Amino acid sequence: MLKIKKLFKNFYFILGLDSFLTIEKWKNYENLLKICNFIVCSRDDFDKKYLEKFLKTLNINKYIFLLDYQQKYIPQGEKVIFLKIPRLEISSTLIKKYLKLGLDIYPFVPEKVWLFLKTKFEGGKRLNV
Repeated sequence: MLKIKKLFKNFYFILGLDSFLTIEKWKNYENLLKICNFIVCSRDDFDKKYLEKFLKTLNINKYIFLLDYQQKYIPQGEKVIFLKIPRLEISSTLIKKYLKLGLDIYPFVPEKVWLFLKTKFEGGKRLNV
């Protein structure tokens, strides 16, 4: 893991709030806290007081709460960035179902993902590309 830290100046671990709140149960989580920063995403509002207490138990004092997921830059120097993201009623299962049926997934995924998948599937069948 330390090799990764040397390769990348700023290494971000992106995860959901529910996973972040269980980090103390992870094997060697202390190493992760040392080598990377975290972007913690949630579709719901953050309970800032609760999270501030939780961060203290991890000895983290550099963090920020962002409510605009379309922010153009990542704040530097923060160990944890809490990011509120929009709630989308979509799942990977639904996307796979749409692809199998030959339906358009454009409204559900970013344009680059749509363009990539469009080259891999045609009429519900996976192309050998």
